[in-house]
Amino acid sequence: VLIIDLLSERLRIMKRGESYFTYSDEFTRSNLVTDLKGKQFVDKTDELWKSSADKFIEEINNSSIEQVIIHKALWQEKYVDKDGIIQSFDNIEEIHSNNEKLEYMYSYLADNIHNACYLEIEGEVLADENHKWGLSPRHYESSYYQKFLHELNNLTQKNKIFS
Repeated sequence: VLIIDLLSERLRIMKRGESYFTYSDEFTRSNLVTDLKGKQFVDKTDELWKSSADKFIEEINNSSIEQVIIHKALWQEKYVDKDGIIQSFDNIEEIHSNNEKLEYMYSYLADNIHNACYLEIEGEVLADENHKWGLSPRHYESSYYQKFLHELNNLTQKNKIFS
């Protein structure tokens, strides 16, 4: 089983030679950032994403992976504050823009990967100011993660991947 989640698509990309890598917090805290000479940030273009996605899709379709689950997670417009009151984020245009890109990416992968299915949490999803990693449109209430695990179990049991 392979689970794909595209929320890290928000991160910057660097290139060294012919290799691309994500400039994440974990990467910046590692010693690799100082060890890599000749690295440069690159613009994220639709062409770069599609070209990389096509290579990724080909690898998956030619592999022995029996099931691909696309976790269709999106940025949320609303969150629960520390007092339990529902609030709206100020950056609604950024949220819509990122969700539009994510919708395209999720659809492209689902349309081209054999044996792919969506895992999408139905109903209202809220971000959570009390999330252990802080407030973000991508950091959900704890009930979201419980629902995710329940749905993941249903999908994998239905297809008898795990015993």
